[in-house]
Formats: sequence, C-alpha cells, structure tokens
Amino acid sequence: FRKGPQTLPKTVRERLGEERVRTGWAVESIQKNGDGRYKAEFSTPDGKKTVVARSVAVTSPAHATRTILEGMVPEVARLDDIHYPTVTSVTVAYPKEAFKDSVRRERDILGGKKGLFGFGNLIPRSMNVRTLGTIWSSSLFPDRVPEGYEMLLNYIGGARDPLKYSPPIADLSDEEVVEVVHGDVSKILLKPGAPAPKVLGVRKWPRAIPQYNKGYAAIRAEVDEGLARCPGLFLGGNYVSGVAFGDCVQWGVDTAPMVEEYLKQSP
Repeated sequence: FRKGPQTLPKTVRERLGEERVRTGWAVESIQKNGDGRYKAEFSTPDGKKTVVARSVAVTSPAHATRTILEGMVPEVARLDDIHYPTVTSVTVAYPKEAFKDSVRRERDILGGKKGLFGFGNLIPRSMNVRTLGTIWSSSLFPDRVPEGYEMLLNYIGGARDPLKYSPPIADLSDEEVVEVVHGDVSKILLKPGAPAPKVLGVRKWPRAIPQYNKGYAAIRAEVDEGLARCPGLFLGGNYVSGVAFGDCVQWGVDTAPMVEEYLKQSP
C-alpha cells in the first residue's frame, strides 16, 4: 500500500461505517449465554461494555486468545504452548555512496529512481550474521528518504537467536541492537569505512511470529475439540492460517461465508 498497511483497516472502517467499528476497546472475556449467544466483555475509554452476538470471530494472538476464552473453552490453555520469539525491526538510512557497487543500480529501471539493485535479502544462519534479513525500503518505495540516501528495514531476533547468541536480542538495548545490525549490514552491503547509519526507528516485538513447531498439530486438535462445543465461534490469526499477511486475508475471505451461513441457520 502506498500509504502503508494502515490503508487496509482504514478502508474496512470506511466501508463498514463509523457506527459499526470500535477502536480502543480491549476484549477481556467471552462467555456463552444460556440461549447460545456469546457475551463479550470489553474495557473501553467509557468504562466496561458488553456486546451480545450470535457469532464471534476471534483473531487475537494465541496467548491473548487463551485469556479471552479460557472461561468458556478450557482447552485453549494449550495455546500458551505456541512459541512466539522476539523480533526487533530496525530502520536505518545510509548515504548512497556507502553501498558496494555490486548492489547499486547503474541505471533507472521500472520507472523508479536509481537505487539498490533488488528489494532485499534474507540471510542464512550459516553466514554467521545475526540479522535475519533486510528490506531495501527506498528501492521498493521511492521518495521515502531524502535524495542521496537509501533506507533499510532490518529484522533481527527469531527462534534461534537465544540458542546461538548471548545475551539474546530480547535483552539488548536499542543502541546495542542498532550496533549489531550496522555490523551485519556493513559485512554484506556497505563499503569498508562506511559511516554509522541515521537511525529512523527501532521497534521490539516481544512476541512476534508464531512458530509451527513439533506438537503444533496436537495443540490445534485439542483446541478444536473444545471449539466443537461452541458453534458460531471462529478462531483466526497468524497462528491459525499461516504467518503471512496474505494467509490471514485469505482466512477472512474463507471464513466470512461460514459465518454468514451459520447466522442464517441459527435463531
């Protein structure tokens, strides 16, 4: 999206209408009423609120879903066994002349400005580089940085980081993380003697990407067994459909008709 991922939720809100969308509401629990409907308790800027619905789709992270549903579906306690490693995103900018000639475009392609040749790189652990990968943001999205600079979005951390490095990314300060990333980028993309980057942003995700580790299928099977007692309740999110953005969108496309069909059949 030209204006970033915020474009999607803003468009959804616009299509549904302001009166049907609530922001700043934190769901605390969902229970089943005696009539088969669901009662969701929310903490809102205006105090506690209750919403009653015939069907509910819960797309929060696994650990949050466990808290929300544990009073109704005890089996969701198993969701705590889905591991979410820490990942930190680091956005930096370097002067164009700091980059190796091998990664710089010599000519304008695809109607964009000259920049790095490609859109990013993934780094295998075998290279002994701690950073997981880098998106060459200004090559993908022109005019994101001043003339004469290239912007890089780096990701560092992941499931294997605590096994290979000490202290792990989760325990490093922002300054220490930037230092590690700069060292890694210098090895791969920069000329010797390249200056320190301009740091545009550092964000740490303590629980970033759910891992589909051994035992995941057993966790899902047990949770699904509990959900079978709750028709009209649908679980989604990247721990269900797949971690990619497109996978989550596809889950919504596939689930919407099921919700619609359930509502037609339920009183």
